Amino acid sequence: MRPCLILLIVALPLRAQMAETITVTAPARRPERIVEAPASIGALTAEEIARRGLDGQVPRLVAAMPGVQSPQNGLFDFSLNARGFNSFLNRRVLMLIDGRDPSIPIFGGAQMWASFPHPLDEISAVELVRGPGAALYGSGAYNGVLNMVSKRPRDETGGAVRITAGELSALRGEVRVSARLTPSLFGRVIASRFRGDDFTRPRVTSVEYAGLPNERVAPVDDRADITSASARLDQSIGDRYVLTIEGARRCSTASSSAPVQGGSISPTRSTRGAA
Repeated sequence: MRPCLILLIVALPLRAQMAETITVTAPARRPERIVEAPASIGALTAEEIARRGLDGQVPRLVAAMPGVQSPQNGLFDFSLNARGFNSFLNRRVLMLIDGRDPSIPIFGGAQMWASFPHPLDEISAVELVRGPGAALYGSGAYNGVLNMVSKRPRDETGGAVRITAGELSALRGEVRVSARLTPSLFGRVIASRFRGDDFTRPRVTSVEYAGLPNERVAPVDDRADITSASARLDQSIGDRYVLTIEGARRCSTASSSAPVQGGSISPTRSTRGAA
C-alpha cells in the first residue's frame, strides 16, 4: 500500500493575516504587535478610517468593535463605553489625541464630540483598549482607553479645503495647511466650523405611541455653531527623535429660537483650549 499524504490548506481572512503586521502603543504605552499586546484591543488603520469615517463621527468609527456600546442621544451626543458599563455623561473611557486629553473638566470629563479638532482623514491610527487602564493612564481609564494618533505634518505637506452639507441644515467647512518650515521643522494648522440643527421631533399634534397625551409646547429647536482649530510643530532631533508641540482650541455656541414661559432661551457658550 502506498503511503497517502493529505495536504490541508487553510485560507485565512485578509484581516487575520494583517494582524501580524499591525503595531499598537496603547496597551503598554510602547510599540508592540497587536497579537502580542497584553490587553483586549481593537485597532483601525488609516485605510479603514477612510472607509468608515465618512460621517466624521469618532464614536461611530469604533461602534462596530466587539464589546463597544455607543448610544446616541443627539446629533453629537454619544455615550461611548465598553463591556456594558455605560451611563449618561460617563467618564470611564479615556480619550487621547496624540497623548492629549480633550475632555471638558467642568462636565466631569465628558467628551465634546462635536468639536473634535481633527478631520478623521487626518488620523493615522485608532486604538481602543477594552478593559481597565488606570494603572498606566490614571483616572478616567476605568473601562478602557481610546487612543488616536494624527498624521505627521511631514507626511502630508500641502493644503486641503473641504465643505460638506447634509440634513438638519448642517454645514461644515474644514481647512488644513501643512508645510516644511526649515529642513528639520514641519508645521500644520487645521481649522473647522460647523453650523446646524439638532434632532427635534414635535409631539404637539401627534404622539409616538397611541394613548400618550400631546405636548402643549413644541420641543426646543436647538442650533449649534462650533468652531475648532489646532496647530502642530514637529522638530526633528537627529535621526531617532522628534519634538512635538501641539495645541487645540474649541468654541461652541448653542442657541434656541423657541420662547419659554417668562422669557426666552438665551445662547450658551463654552470654550475649551488645550496644549
